[in-house]
Amino acid sequence: MHLIMHIQPTVLPSSIASLYLWVSPIILKQLESTKSIGDKGEALACEFLNERGYKLIEKNWKYFRFEVDLIMQKSNEIVFVEVKTRYSDLYGEPWEAVNRAKRQKICTSADAYLRSHQCPLEPRFDIVSIIKKGEKVSIQHIENAFRPEA
Repeated sequence: MHLIMHIQPTVLPSSIASLYLWVSPIILKQLESTKSIGDKGEALACEFLNERGYKLIEKNWKYFRFEVDLIMQKSNEIVFVEVKTRYSDLYGEPWEAVNRAKRQKICTSADAYLRSHQCPLEPRFDIVSIIKKGEKVSIQHIENAFRPEA
């Protein structure tokens, strides 16, 4: 507080503006990078599941602020798929990022989808975990990864 009082008012705004301009591109690049890897992962997951007999129903289905990455159908099941993609397993497996709060959001969204579409199919919740290191891609499909909590 004492330091702020000694800064000239004309210096403070320009310092803040230049700091903002310096930080802003970094933050934007990280956001673009995260979205880009997510989009690539969802495309890989969709292709992977299609090859195994799954049919895409919806992609990035939104319910308020929540989103289901992929909604697929296989036989008599509707499968809500969360896709997690990383460039490394340095911080653990991608599927480990699907915590309790994320699972609850997916289940809430799935419930809204089933009600709004009057879907008679049996719901299932899967996770597709992808690690993309250069040209090498590792895909792990976890069927019945979680169930709605009561």
